[in-house]
Amino acid sequence: MGNKINKIDETAEPIKELKQKGVCPFCKELVAPEVVEKNRVGRDRCVCPNCKESVYLCRTPSCHDYAKWTESYDHQFCPACWDTIKKYGILAGTTLGTIVANLLQSWAVSKISETGTGKKR
Repeated sequence: MGNKINKIDETAEPIKELKQKGVCPFCKELVAPEVVEKNRVGRDRCVCPNCKESVYLCRTPSCHDYAKWTESYDHQFCPACWDTIKKYGILAGTTLGTIVANLLQSWAVSKISETGTGKKR
């Protein structure tokens, strides 16, 4: 048996690294974007094979969709996760506001009861 030497074909196109399939925030299609900028610390910048827009993987754990990349701002979340965050943020704010209002009302009622304010002596 002779030694077989594998030669590298330097004319061959490099193998493209593709990310997992997810929804592109621009074209709304299920795609496997190509990595165009590999990052060790941050997220890899990718390009949608359908619309050619730059995207990043959504930062929500277990989400496989993509967030928008723009010249001025890198979005952290895909549109679906961002909508959920906004929805629950508003609910949390409303709930917190209701709790604070109820606490203030209870406090005011207790102070009125203690001081007898509103009663004629």
